[in-house]
Amino acid sequence: GPATLAIKYNCPVVAAFCIRRDSYHYILKSKILGEEEDFHQKDVKEVTQIFANEIEEMIKQYPEQWTWSYKRWRS
Repeated sequence: GPATLAIKYNCPVVAAFCIRRDSYHYILKSKILGEEEDFHQKDVKEVTQIFANEIEEMIKQYPEQWTWSYKRWRS
């Protein structure tokens, strides 16, 4: 979805994350992805990986704030 649209329309994507500091206090972290000159020449897999890397980086920085909404491993 987002990767296909970013490539098709040659536009960047804003990755935004809401980080909880304490009760009722949050900060918003954002980063513009896809501002490189050759961004629109990449394929969907490469662009999706760029997006996934950014999500992974936020999870590494704030692992306690990441939750799964489904059963990841079934036994």
